[in-house]
Amino acid sequence: MPLSLLEPSTFPCLPALALASNATVVCIHYRLSTEQSYPTPVHDVLAGFDWVQKHLARVNVQIDHAEHPVETANIGVCGELVSGSLATMLALTECRPTKGGVKAAALGNAIVDWTSLFPAYDNGIPPAASYREATTSTNAGPVAPEWPSGQYGPSLSNEGLLHLRSRLFTRPEKYFDPFASPLLFFRTPGCDLASPVDDMHVGQAFDGPSAGDSTAAHDASLAETKKRPSRRKYPPAGSGLRLPYMRFEVGVESILREQGEEMVDVLNKSAKHWEDELYGAGDGGGVSKRVRLLERSGLGLWGENELRELGSWFGDVLRK
Repeated sequence: MPLSLLEPSTFPCLPALALASNATVVCIHYRLSTEQSYPTPVHDVLAGFDWVQKHLARVNVQIDHAEHPVETANIGVCGELVSGSLATMLALTECRPTKGGVKAAALGNAIVDWTSLFPAYDNGIPPAASYREATTSTNAGPVAPEWPSGQYGPSLSNEGLLHLRSRLFTRPEKYFDPFASPLLFFRTPGCDLASPVDDMHVGQAFDGPSAGDSTAAHDASLAETKKRPSRRKYPPAGSGLRLPYMRFEVGVESILREQGEEMVDVLNKSAKHWEDELYGAGDGGGVSKRVRLLERSGLGLWGENELRELGSWFGDVLRK
């Protein structure tokens, strides 16, 4: 049973996912806006998952005149971009194999670390081609839907994602939460907690400074300070969590490619450590089969063909 947290523009393609996976597909709608910022979408997704577990993935059977819940379905989750971040969070925190947890996850260009974004003047990252240009200048097929759009930024670029972050998190400490940046389950942030001034400067880059703004000039002493991340052990010992089958997809031209590559690296290390503890060192031959990285051309965004391919993958792994 794949749970979909896909972008609204992908909804018409959901029948392809259901048909290819031969499973029931449930789409979780979550609230996310400047008025309903983080952690609201996290709470909504977890509530939706609880509903699916209660109403679709379990049945109560009578045993010795008492009702007992019985698991009737394996659950997978999928999502891309912001939805991919939420799907990753759900897959990593609700993966108890004996309690109807997530068994498989497919993530496309997932934003797994909001803390790794720095203004271009701070780290020298050149602005990426605008999302509109990148999706309309190719002859490789249908034009992909625009994202981010409207008030959330003009492009899928470093600057666009910084602008989006400044709108969806009211305080920097909220995107330092692993439930918002799932990569932080496995390592510490690569910078110190940012000052609120940092995100304000990002907003000014798009909107311009407000009249009489005394902080229009950047104060270097308030900037995020980069540092070497330290490894965290996840899942924690005794948690009962087991990493699901995970498929991370990234576009070769996507600014989120590096995040996906690092996520797969830490997941493989965690899975190897877990299997070594369970079976003994040297016997973890199944690690590379549980966590995979797939590169797609261009930005690598999903359409009907990609969802059909994901459906076939879900059909295989959810029946293992």
